Amino acid sequence: QDLAAKRAADAAAANRATGLPNRPVLFAQMLPVLARCRREKAPASIIARRGDGLDEIEAQRGRAAADDILRDMGAALRDTVRAADVPGHLGPAVIGALLPGTPALSADSLAARVSTAIAARVAPTAMDGGRFSVCSGIAAVGDGEGSAVLEEAIAAAEAASAAAQASGGNAWRRAEAPPPRSAAV
Repeated sequence: QDLAAKRAADAAAANRATGLPNRPVLFAQMLPVLARCRREKAPASIIARRGDGLDEIEAQRGRAAADDILRDMGAALRDTVRAADVPGHLGPAVIGALLPGTPALSADSLAARVSTAIAARVAPTAMDGGRFSVCSGIAAVGDGEGSAVLEEAIAAAEAASAAAQASGGNAWRRAEAPPPRSAAV
């Protein structure tokens, strides 16, 4: 039953805790925005956010407590991103957004704003008086067409956020730039 419930949650269009689109729907929303960036020769970046200690909170306090934190993280992300950005779930506990027109080097300010918004929104009492923190990963979307460069950037942003979390948390990392591609390839 647990496996069936997990599969149903993963297949849902929106995450039940945050209301943000799950990865398949998010990916479908990102593709036309990325195509517009390509036509306009504008850069694009991906930001990935994961909560520090979210697994431990779920183990200690249950799924409802973790969902409350995810809901607050999702609301803070929605409230902080620009209208043109495309927020959603990159993974079950990883939220993020496509940032059209934003090079990875300029995404740092958004990462800081979202961190501040999440820290303000997630109730300290849920953490026994401690402040909840998040880790961010930022990755540039490489040149090229189609879903492969988007998948590559999402994977790089998720890996960068995991590396930030592994280094002690409450940090952000920028992924290495994607390899240049030839239009003829």
